[in-house]
Amino acid sequence: INMVDAANASGDEETKRDPAQQQKMKTNVNKNVVVRERDFKSASTHQDIITGVKVGDADEFLTSSLDNSLKLWDKFSQGVSYTYETHEPLSSMQITGEKGELLVCGQGQGHLIVFGKTRRNQLSIEKWAHAEPITQIVSLGKLRNKYFATRCGDGHVNIYSSLSQPDRIAQLFNFDGDPDELAHLQPQPEPEEPVVAAKPPKVEGEEDEEGEEGEEEAAAADEDEEEDEAKKKKKLEPQPPVAPLLVGRPEPSTRDTMIELHTKALLQ
Repeated sequence: INMVDAANASGDEETKRDPAQQQKMKTNVNKNVVVRERDFKSASTHQDIITGVKVGDADEFLTSSLDNSLKLWDKFSQGVSYTYETHEPLSSMQITGEKGELLVCGQGQGHLIVFGKTRRNQLSIEKWAHAEPITQIVSLGKLRNKYFATRCGDGHVNIYSSLSQPDRIAQLFNFDGDPDELAHLQPQPEPEEPVVAAKPPKVEGEEDEEGEEGEEEAAAADEDEEEDEAKKKKKLEPQPPVAPLLVGRPEPSTRDTMIELHTKALLQ
């Protein structure tokens, strides 16, 4: 009974505290300082490196890990509300779809696995979508998340439709490789036009004071100027662009080039 009375007394003291004193106790936090608001403690936490964190909605967020699991966390209970079990480690994760209904993950050594976010079930898996583990998945928000892009360590990028069974619609090779290898995708600069100085107009009726010798010297000077101009024009003539030698892949067709340029613009 004494313990209950003591607890009630402490509660009364808290309610009777001066509001002005409470205002004095509040402090402003610098925006550059990260404050840890909550600790999510659960017996079912990840047992290996976390490879992705995505916000599902206002009350939940998801995490992927190399421990072969994908977990759904509840912000209010501060614990795991659901766990997706996989057969191989998850290297990346992304939410996509027009309504955010799909959960796409990179699995194992280059596989792509798709989960339903609402029913929490596995929808499909594409074996060997890449030759290496998928390191990044990007949902194309400019296209209303109808498509997503996957990327692996060798620089290759695949574009998929955001469906329960994704269709690959484009493939980019060596996307972030050496700029010289992507030179054929860049527009060639336009050649500059040669600038020729205009000669001053001759005044009619002007007498030549130097006589015939002056005329011969002037004619010789004109011939020299014409030769110099011809040499300058020859140097400034646009040379045909030389396509760079691509090692290890064939020269892309016009259609492939347009797809690559369009997709690269979407990903920027």
